[in-house]
Amino acid sequence: MKLDRATSGLRRRNPSRVGRCLIATIAVGLTVGATACSSSSDDDASGETITITDARGDQELMLRPERVVALDNQWIDSVLALDETPVGYLDNLEVVAGAAPPWHEGALDDATELKFTDDLIEKVGELAPDLILIPNYLITDDQYNKLKSIAPTLSALTPGAGVDAWDQRVEVLGKVFDKEDKADEVVASVNDKLDGLAAKYPKLQGKTFITAYLVGSQITVLGDPEDGSAKIFERLGLSIPQHIVDIKGPTGRPTLSSERIGELDSDIIFAATNNPDQNAFAALPGYDALPAVQSGSVYVASLTTITGLNQPTPLALPYALDEIEPTLANAAK
Repeated sequence: MKLDRATSGLRRRNPSRVGRCLIATIAVGLTVGATACSSSSDDDASGETITITDARGDQELMLRPERVVALDNQWIDSVLALDETPVGYLDNLEVVAGAAPPWHEGALDDATELKFTDDLIEKVGELAPDLILIPNYLITDDQYNKLKSIAPTLSALTPGAGVDAWDQRVEVLGKVFDKEDKADEVVASVNDKLDGLAAKYPKLQGKTFITAYLVGSQITVLGDPEDGSAKIFERLGLSIPQHIVDIKGPTGRPTLSSERIGELDSDIIFAATNNPDQNAFAALPGYDALPAVQSGSVYVASLTTITGLNQPTPLALPYALDEIEPTLANAAK
């Protein structure tokens, strides 16, 4: 993904004046174009800006922002990977898993943790951000408009996909923070790990995988090969079974009743459940007959690991890949 830059006179927003409310809705899609601009001055402040085109249009952002609020795990980890720290954050992975992920240890100690509460907009405004980074879910148009009244806002980047490609977010923020070389290093490091696994287990090429999340009696699976999560497995040589792709629906993550467990007939399964009984998946009728079960190629993930795979980030991926490597090795025999 290439971002072109040009210069022109533009005016920097003063972070102390950009505050009052928050949060926004689904913005699925981006062709990223960027413009770095030299500043003009006035009585308040002046400085460079950069224009990023996301699903909602051109977003004029401060170049090298200093007060960033990040409202999902993909944005949080992309900021941290570039050696920056948000002033405020809302980590959906921590909400789902009930605990902060191990790769965050100490990294957010100086940041304000936000919650999904009625006063979220007010709390974000109190942080006087100069950039707000939002996810492509759980956000309404009304909240987005309030968010824009606080500060420049960047939303999801991938057209039509439920989850952004992790490297897209790193590359875009590399432009915004003026750390393109660092962004390249981060992307290369994670891709080296993925490529190393693919080289170590060449028999993964051509095999199929399914990620499956059991909630009650319903199983949600990844069905969109263009989803940011699917791209991780694609780099390992894996693909989603075509019959799952065929039912992907508008979200890219169709839901099956547990009676349809036989459709999870991939070579590898990455499974998780929100049931306190972590054996709930294995207890489903028909589970033992699945090809991945019979070959020992099922990884039953914690909520932390499955979220790290479903919403990959440059920090979550090295951890998650280490966790699933034994399963990959079994599948590659």
